[in-house]
Amino acid sequence: MKKILLFFVIISALYSVEIQVNPEKNISFISPKEISFIKEKFLKQHLKISTEDARTYLKDNRILANMFLQEYSIPKEDYLKWKILIEEELSNLYVRKKEQEKKITDDVIESYYKTHQKDFIEDRKINAVVYRFDDFQKALDFYENKDANMNPKKEEITLITSQIHPVIAPLFEKVSEGQILPPVFFGRDYIVFRIKKIVPSRTKSLEESKEVIKKILYDKIFIKTKKQIIENIEKSGKARGK
Repeated sequence: MKKILLFFVIISALYSVEIQVNPEKNISFISPKEISFIKEKFLKQHLKISTEDARTYLKDNRILANMFLQEYSIPKEDYLKWKILIEEELSNLYVRKKEQEKKITDDVIESYYKTHQKDFIEDRKINAVVYRFDDFQKALDFYENKDANMNPKKEEITLITSQIHPVIAPLFEKVSEGQILPPVFFGRDYIVFRIKKIVPSRTKSLEESKEVIKKILYDKIFIKTKKQIIENIEKSGKARGK
């Protein structure tokens, strides 16, 4: 079978834009940048995965993508989908680049910060160890320290006060570092929480908030900027086909 050298080739209507990979070469090699990208992608979905899990995820997808290309052809309707998605990404990226040429002054940033202070309050965080049990009596014995040799399943978590599930939220209203909370049935387990550290709520400083404010302000003018850019390009005749 003829070797497949291109992983994806977006149809020529996208002009010079191509996504290329040599999938049959070094399939097992996963770059640090690829791993970082996948970890960030999962993080945006509120899922934290390990470097090894990210590597496995990428490698498995690459192997299966190769198998698809060796056994089947890419459906024509998918060319159009990828073309439109890539054009959209490049369009947004172009507008963002042009936006950043319009400098937002420190005075504007400071004014926004002062009038939206509540938006820069960082919620209280609780670092805790979670102990899981399949039986209430075991959880209770652990809580009361009746069995010092008990070795339950455990994990460390960080809870943000405003995001704690309403079912267990009352447990954390008045807690202190080092405290062990009584057993609660949550999910499929009986759970005991041990509070490790409490990071109080605080208001982020102006300096800490600058980049976030810039993004907010750029988002607010995105549609307007895009419209202005399109109008200027069409007036100048730089658009393809002119």
